[in-house]
Amino acid sequence: MPYKQLYIFVEGPDDKRFFENIIKPLFTSQYDYLYFISYSTLSNAQRKNFIKSLQNQIFIDYLIIGDFDARGNLKHCKTKCKSSITKKFGNIANNDKIFIVVEEIESWYLAGIKESKLKLYKINKYTDTQFITKENFVSLIPKQFLSVSDFMIDILKDYSITKAKVMNKSLNYFLTKNKLKT
Repeated sequence: MPYKQLYIFVEGPDDKRFFENIIKPLFTSQYDYLYFISYSTLSNAQRKNFIKSLQNQIFIDYLIIGDFDARGNLKHCKTKCKSSITKKFGNIANNDKIFIVVEEIESWYLAGIKESKLKLYKINKYTDTQFITKENFVSLIPKQFLSVSDFMIDILKDYSITKAKVMNKSLNYFLTKNKLKT
């Protein structure tokens, strides 16, 4: 059986942390190895060359993840967001390889906080985290955490993907589209 690889391009370290801890285990039945690349640190030429080298490989696949809000004046249109990402990466043969996180990765973190942790953190219960921005998320961080990263790491220690997919439509779409079982 061939050795299958998946490259997941994420915007930055918070996205990378989430995907390595929560999403990676869900892909283990489909791929032998997963690579996570923070594309915000790459130049346009590096991004384009990377995608070009991966396209048309038989046993190598890739996904590109982008935040909905990061597109500035393109906000509120997923098609335009995908188009903006395509320009950064060059010729992407299949737009289905691009996934948009609505609103930002922080909404996916918040979606999976268990009820007991919400009480501990003194965070009000949400019914939908879809439009949580980084700023909204930061305002919820309890005083005992020294940084946003510390809070995110703590969330991931006891994360409920089952709850998260109900709480965030874009996360549920990503999971469903990639046939990931939770």
